[in-house]
Amino acid sequence: MCLDEYGMYRLYGEDRRGTPTCQRTEDGDAGSYRRARDLAEMRRCVADNKRNPRRFLQGKVFGVRPVGTGSAVVEVTRGTLRVMIQAEDFFHFSQMKGIENDDEATRQRRYLRKAKLMNGAIINFCPYMEAESEDGEVVFAGSRQDAMQLQRNRHFFGRNADVTNGTRAAASILSTGPDYVIAEALGVETSIGAASLSAYEYIDNVAEKFHVGEGIPVVIEDLNVDAENGTVSLRMNRAILERRANPAMNIHSLARGGAYGATVTSVNDRFYRLIVDAGNIQARVALTASDELLTRGDRVTLLVYGYDDKRNYVWGACHKV
Repeated sequence: MCLDEYGMYRLYGEDRRGTPTCQRTEDGDAGSYRRARDLAEMRRCVADNKRNPRRFLQGKVFGVRPVGTGSAVVEVTRGTLRVMIQAEDFFHFSQMKGIENDDEATRQRRYLRKAKLMNGAIINFCPYMEAESEDGEVVFAGSRQDAMQLQRNRHFFGRNADVTNGTRAAASILSTGPDYVIAEALGVETSIGAASLSAYEYIDNVAEKFHVGEGIPVVIEDLNVDAENGTVSLRMNRAILERRANPAMNIHSLARGGAYGATVTSVNDRFYRLIVDAGNIQARVALTASDELLTRGDRVTLLVYGYDDKRNYVWGACHKV
């Protein structure tokens, strides 16, 4: 039996699994009790993972600092505790194309920049070791890579894999940009474009509507699992759930040859995607069928030429308003 560093809560030896437990004393306050409780939980998880790495916890990204000349440490909070995760581990499954070919200084800048964009993000980690920081505070070392791998094994590679195309999942937003969010679900980190975030709403700036740390419901699409190489690729789509909850009008409610107001929601190398004001109906217009170049957010008049019943959109031509 011993007092914790606050001297107010006793950590009682070990429970039946060989990990510490805590109990409130009369002279303790809520803050020190939370600290003792968090320590007991973290130490229990560390002890379990020493025997069989299979437990992970959630934490919030709150900082990053450079280490040496080519790396960094991402700092995560779990209750009253801090967890340190090496950048190479933290971003193992992240979209950081070509970082293995960068020189040390460039690699470190990329780690720092990406981690700063994730400030406030909710991530999963496996705690492995307890240590003491330079200021004497108890901290823990953890692995985000292992936590993501555990989820991948559970949902995609195991005998009881439970994710297929069309599966609903909860995604956590890790960072945002004007046209997309980076999100994580089921141990996979990927980007979600504006067109997949909302079925009917034109989003001028995604970062103003969606925020780091928020959770959003999504549907899994284009799932590709390579069990031999241990890789997973997929897309996440929130717009599908909007369409299910609020179905658009039938595309044939728009008259062939009719003119309707619409907004450009996205552009690719072949066509524009539009949302028609009347009934939130989707439309596509070939780049060559517009009288001028358009960008996201432009208001246009759509001339309906035909219908795609299989994909549920109308197609035609347009001119800018």
